[in-house]
Amino acid sequence: MAEDEEKKPRSGITRVLGNWFVKYTVLVVAILFGGYALVQGLHGGKTHLQSPDTKAAVADSVYQSHAAETETGPPPPAKVLHRPIPPGPAAPVIWRLPLNQRAVYITIDDGWFPSQGVLALMRQYHLPVTAFLIQEAAAEHRFFWQEFLKDGGHIEDHTYSHPPLTRIPESQDLTQISDPIGYFKAMGASPDELRPPYGDYDRAVQKIAYKAGIKYIVMWNAVMSGGKLQTWNGQPLAPGDIVLLHWIPGLDGNLAGLIHILQHQNLGVASLDDALDGRPVHVAWLNEKAPKARPQPVATSTTVYGSVYTARKPAPKTTPVAATPPKH
Repeated sequence: MAEDEEKKPRSGITRVLGNWFVKYTVLVVAILFGGYALVQGLHGGKTHLQSPDTKAAVADSVYQSHAAETETGPPPPAKVLHRPIPPGPAAPVIWRLPLNQRAVYITIDDGWFPSQGVLALMRQYHLPVTAFLIQEAAAEHRFFWQEFLKDGGHIEDHTYSHPPLTRIPESQDLTQISDPIGYFKAMGASPDELRPPYGDYDRAVQKIAYKAGIKYIVMWNAVMSGGKLQTWNGQPLAPGDIVLLHWIPGLDGNLAGLIHILQHQNLGVASLDDALDGRPVHVAWLNEKAPKARPQPVATSTTVYGSVYTARKPAPKTTPVAATPPKH
């Protein structure tokens, strides 16, 4: 009788519960393993490139992440901080930088995919381009960036390995921001501006950046990507806007498209470095027939989205000469 009972098939309810338990156990194990892998990738994984395949994978990952960087406009409302704010002064945040000429600023982020086509456009139009570089990416193409500097480009800080700065310990923030400063100085640059990866910053990041030697955190209010221009308010570009592009495949096409838009809107390209330093601002007019006139010095104090921007150095006392942009 006991043998018959052992051979007796399980009831429907017992069978369903047994199957559910197995599936639930498998699901829990998968979630735990995936979470462990993610944590290892974020905190314990190596960020240095080990092989061409690894380099391509990292570059593709960075390229895919740019969807998070297309947000434009003034910063969102202040978020609740979950870490203490360190004492001391903080680097101010710049979203746009008004100047007294019809010009905008061109900034290009990351550095994984250098482009000789971009250098050709810089030479053709004498463009004052600012590159916010990831140190890891710049190290892969050091000679290109030295050529970039010779062609009139400016190199600034986009961290060591592109992490979201508000989501890592403050000690790592300091290393991520300060290490590239020394590296780029050795290349002949003078970096003192930071663009936080993904536009991710808080008050603590501002203070840590200042401690590292950063004088301005430079954001953006327009994006050129995929052949299309997106502004934070949906309106045409205005003088003083900061345009964001990325060092990705096809950048030369995007830059050429932006130049066409600027020509159509009768806008030039101004040197961000000059404007922040309080020097007379070099402006590249994009029409070969543009008059050759000395640029006017930027005001030493102006308003940037409600906060006061003060130039690092007083503008030289010179007699301004009216600069008339080309007319189409």
